[in-house]
Amino acid sequence: MTVRVTWLDDAKTTILREFEGLWTWEEYYASQSEVNTMLRSVEYNVHQILDFTAAARTLPANVLTHIGHSDRNVPPNRGKSVVVLQNAFFRQMVQLLNRIFPNVTKRVVVVATRAEAVKAIPAPVVTAA
Repeated sequence: MTVRVTWLDDAKTTILREFEGLWTWEEYYASQSEVNTMLRSVEYNVHQILDFTAAARTLPANVLTHIGHSDRNVPPNRGKSVVVLQNAFFRQMVQLLNRIFPNVTKRVVVVATRAEAVKAIPAPVVTAA
């Protein structure tokens, strides 16, 4: 599979999705299902980093159709999504998606490196026991 999903931290506050090579929509949806399962396993907000730095320089076909479906059935505890993109075409695509699907992209931030992505994730809220 060319889309890997893991917890970024032991506290389970951030999910890391790494896209490598020529990934497919089938792999994307499988990773989204895995993310939703992870979100449902905890009772607090969880953020995610979507790292496309190792992905191919092209997107699978019909991106507009699929992005519109990506926000369905997501647990309510999904927090911010930070997208790591170094490809200028992908950055332009995100700007277009922001205009077309503002409800899908309202919690999305785009950065150039994974280090920037980690900095963009809000600190966990700790409540007294």
